Amino acid sequence: MKKFNLFILFVLLGYATQLVAIQTQPLPVLYYPLGAKSNAMGNTYNSLGLGIFSTVLNPAVVGLLNRKEVGVTTSLLYENTVLGSVGYLHPTLEQGNFVFNILYLGSFGAKETDEYNIYTGKEFSYNNIITSFGWGRELLLKKLYIGGGVKFCYENLYNYTRGFITTTTGVVYKINHAIWFASNLNNLISLAIGDTEDRLPIGINFGCGLKPFEKLSFGIDIGRDNNDSNNILNKYSFGLEWNPISMLFIRTGKNENETSFGFGVKVRDINFDYAAILQEYLGISHRVSLDFKFGKSLEEIWAERIKELPAVEELEVVEARLQTEDEKKQYFKRLLDDAIKQYRSGNYGQALSNFKKAKEIDPQSTEVDVYIDRLQLVTVLYPSLTVKDKISRLLVRGINFFIDGDPLSSVKVINYALSLSPEDKDIQRLLTKIEEKTGVRIEKIESPAGMTIVDKLHNESLVAFRKRDYSQTVKLCEEILILEPEDVLAYKRLGSAFYAMGEKTKALQMWRRALQLDPRDEKLRRMIESIKK
Repeated sequence: MKKFNLFILFVLLGYATQLVAIQTQPLPVLYYPLGAKSNAMGNTYNSLGLGIFSTVLNPAVVGLLNRKEVGVTTSLLYENTVLGSVGYLHPTLEQGNFVFNILYLGSFGAKETDEYNIYTGKEFSYNNIITSFGWGRELLLKKLYIGGGVKFCYENLYNYTRGFITTTTGVVYKINHAIWFASNLNNLISLAIGDTEDRLPIGINFGCGLKPFEKLSFGIDIGRDNNDSNNILNKYSFGLEWNPISMLFIRTGKNENETSFGFGVKVRDINFDYAAILQEYLGISHRVSLDFKFGKSLEEIWAERIKELPAVEELEVVEARLQTEDEKKQYFKRLLDDAIKQYRSGNYGQALSNFKKAKEIDPQSTEVDVYIDRLQLVTVLYPSLTVKDKISRLLVRGINFFIDGDPLSSVKVINYALSLSPEDKDIQRLLTKIEEKTGVRIEKIESPAGMTIVDKLHNESLVAFRKRDYSQTVKLCEEILILEPEDVLAYKRLGSAFYAMGEKTKALQMWRRALQLDPRDEKLRRMIESIKK
């Protein structure tokens, strides 16, 4: 609750500073979002553009990012005017995340005139360079993020030069994955450098993001960045983002001055974004951004560090990091999810390690005890299994049946693997251990020379079908599918047995599955179409 109050305090402080703001001279680039992603959505950098380019205006966004990242953006604003930036983000486990940005705004080819407005034959330029250092970190697990930054500003127009050192602060609060809020406060503390009496106006912005559907996001930002005494908030922007396919994002937006649209393309760790901005008086301008993520994520680094620690020290580190019951529950769930993912891919030793860590977080979990007990039996013989041939594929399936709590299917599949490799003593030991542990035993099937258990079951199912013993046919085909889940003939015969029993819907389901596995079977395709009619 105390941490959430920081968010409320920040909002109230922002409003208070607006009420006492004094007359100042702004630097426009201090308030302009850099990334093409935000630009395409009406400049909604607080509600929708939560990425490396938004960290210049809201450094709390730095805390949301968890991998090293480099970003470059360039904009041809209008004739002879360009805006560009380059940034680097560096995450750390203990100190929070850091970001460095350099921004440049330049305009060239302005014609010099004398006091009579007559062209002198000379041209001049405008240059604005800002160097920004930011820091952000997670304050409440997956909920509250805070950040701060310092900017060094240099501006030159013809023979006039001025500079400033100024600050930026920000917060991001996520209610859940579908609703979040963000706010930033610019120039609360600033210092002019050189011969100038100009002051930077205090700017404040609030954003709210919504994700009502998995592929659709909305955002609204409101704020103030000048001294319009008639309006407490004089800026607004709306944005929308649609993700029709995994790598493509379509965007559009509107603010008080511009209408915008654009797109983004994500290919692995590379993001490319484009925005077109329509301005009533100045026409159209184009913005492009490119950012690249690299290195390990903070979660991966944390997991590696945990593995290296002794059990007692590890638990102390975990307990020090997890401050609330909610955080412990979330960490416990992540360990469980990862452990299940590991054993289903054959990494039994790693899965056992994760379950043991989860047990340390929640010693009362009986579910974890069961997983640990079963994995300890398996890892004695198979710490890990890579699926590289039929035998290893069967073993992984059989072991996973056992860990999942289906001993009958487990014993059947491992026995089938043993029949294909009868000289493998480890498979024999594993089968014996599981039979002894579960009390489930099956009759060892002796197959004729040159035939597998599956071949023998196919023969028996064919005999049963010809005898019109359809229930026995179904039973034998289901036995085959436990051993070979993609056996086309078993699905076809199941369909025939169900059809003969008058269960047309089940028959079509089985035949369609057979056709998915073997789409070249035109005879089966025609039969399905004729039955559907």
